[in-house]
Amino acid sequence: MNTGRVKYITQDKQVRNHSWNGTNLIIDTTENHSLYNNVTVSLLNIERNEYVTGLANIISSNSFSIIPDKTLPGRYVLYRIHGYLPGQTGPQSAQPIPRGLGTDAIIQSYVTGSNGANYKVEVSLDTEHWINVASITHTSTTGDTAFITITPGWSHFRANVVAVGNNTLLTVMTGQ
Repeated sequence: MNTGRVKYITQDKQVRNHSWNGTNLIIDTTENHSLYNNVTVSLLNIERNEYVTGLANIISSNSFSIIPDKTLPGRYVLYRIHGYLPGQTGPQSAQPIPRGLGTDAIIQSYVTGSNGANYKVEVSLDTEHWINVASITHTSTTGDTAFITITPGWSHFRANVVAVGNNTLLTVMTGQ
């Protein structure tokens, strides 16, 4: 499987306002974020329908800046996180399980940061009734990776996040 067929579970959050200060793109969010310094954030430029990416520099609980990988003039309306941050616990949004040739689906996860994470993988046919099929615990080291396989037949999965340590990002992905 090439990396173009990997689906990262992402979260999109609203941007209230943005401004430029030299090469820094400053973002004000509509709600408090749980970002930490140096976590990767992508911002959607609505006029170009294109993302810029950079490492977050926290200014306050509802403001951060990045030095984007490219300069795109225009309006930024969303910021995207690839994974789950500290404080984001409980059942997360349902994700479709990729279908393909009757083979098992693979769900992989890893942590980036100085503390670990723990979550449950749940499956469902109707996105209303969930069954726990695995509990995943990541140690407190960057790069700790785990995976499970889901047998064909299930249509959806979700992460039910138990805990994400401070300054840690839990990333979950699957094939497409």
